[in-house]
Amino acid sequence: MSTKRCLVIAALAVAAAAYLAVPAPVGTLARAGYYLAVAAMALAAAVVGVRLNRPRRTRAWVLFLLGLACRFVGDVSWTVLATVLHVSPFPSVADVAYLASFPLMGLGLALMVRSREPRHDRSASLDTAIIVTGTAVLAGVFVIAPILTDTTRDLFSRAITTAYPVGDLVLLAVLARLWTTSGLVPRAYRFLGTGVAFLLAGDLGYDVVFLTTGVMPNGPWFDLSYLIAYVCLAATTLHPSMRGLTEPAVVTDDRMTRPRLVVLAVASALAPTALLIEGLRGGPLLWQVIAPGSILLSTLAVTRVGGLLQTIQAQASQVAILARTDALTGVPNRRSWDAELARALAGARTDGQRPFVALLDLDHFKDFNDTHGHPAGDALLKQAAAAWRAALPHDAVLARYGGEEFTILLRGHTYQQAYTVVETLRTVTPLQQTFSAGLAAWDGIEEPSALVARADEQLYEAKRAGRACTMPAQAVHHR
Repeated sequence: MSTKRCLVIAALAVAAAAYLAVPAPVGTLARAGYYLAVAAMALAAAVVGVRLNRPRRTRAWVLFLLGLACRFVGDVSWTVLATVLHVSPFPSVADVAYLASFPLMGLGLALMVRSREPRHDRSASLDTAIIVTGTAVLAGVFVIAPILTDTTRDLFSRAITTAYPVGDLVLLAVLARLWTTSGLVPRAYRFLGTGVAFLLAGDLGYDVVFLTTGVMPNGPWFDLSYLIAYVCLAATTLHPSMRGLTEPAVVTDDRMTRPRLVVLAVASALAPTALLIEGLRGGPLLWQVIAPGSILLSTLAVTRVGGLLQTIQAQASQVAILARTDALTGVPNRRSWDAELARALAGARTDGQRPFVALLDLDHFKDFNDTHGHPAGDALLKQAAAAWRAALPHDAVLARYGGEEFTILLRGHTYQQAYTVVETLRTVTPLQQTFSAGLAAWDGIEEPSALVARADEQLYEAKRAGRACTMPAQAVHHR
């Protein structure tokens, strides 16, 4: 980030912190004017940041800034009503502006989620649901329920007051969903998350004070919380990485990081915590909120764990396949070949079928690499393996033994049939390349390594005979 932008953010942060030092008393026009001036500068900086960084997907940012602008309009309306006109600002037109900010900012964040994650991520959705459910239980028991049951106020006032924590939950939900998207979250998300967190903290503190004292709060710390939110959201759009918040994320595997695990553990414990607090203070247990919340949290947690187990099993299967497969050609590797040959010989002792092992070596492969380059050599190995595998009988095993050497296991054949199978492969070998081959039949008693060693001896016989042939060239008698 450029020096100028850093200085702008620093100046805004200093101005916000200096709010506590404003000499005018709380609730006076001078202090309110200072608050609005800092908020207006932060809002202007946020707009400039979007224009300077020019994200490709601007709709999300436009909606988010409109929501932030609605909060500023609410602040202006509140100040005019309370400080200039000296009338009660609640409920009033200020609440209309404040409440309009929640869906606008929430929709902007939702579009960021959609931009970063075009395809649905089930794990991220479950994590978000756990976070929101736990928070909703806590808010329902200690904030929303007391507001709704407060008979000292009319229904309209209670409805307006209840809308604020509900709106906060909406913001929390989409912010958590953005946090749980696949891939690394851009640095600008830290400013965004901090800004929204201070907005929610200000709203929560306001609700708590109002519920516990019955008096509308009017302290500098609430204003400071909102000013910090304005500054952090301005820093979000000024930071160049803000473009990444509306760009498709690089998909990563479903890793349960330590911070994520801690957040989910805390969220899962919120419903039991609410039950514990209510029990200790002897208040009425709101089982209508706690019980469904606890059941939902348990269901979500079990579903999430089940998804993790499926992912682990799938990864384990993939690792097992990779451990048995040659990475370049896709055919079985040396380890898989050794296991398959051992099983074949063990089975041959029972069914009496004599397995054959052929060892193939591409002729002059080093010269091919030196002439055409190693990428071309790799391509030849891949094409040869694919062509040979397609031409072999369905029960044959083709494996890469090492380098340009391949092994073939044939069962249920006579020597002449096995020899013919190997020779047939010459017609499908790509790029007019040739290979030398050694063929050996199991004698009924030798170990797998000895059988391969005899096929290797025949391979060298084929090379000494001039290459491009299979040895022995005719059936021989074995022990």
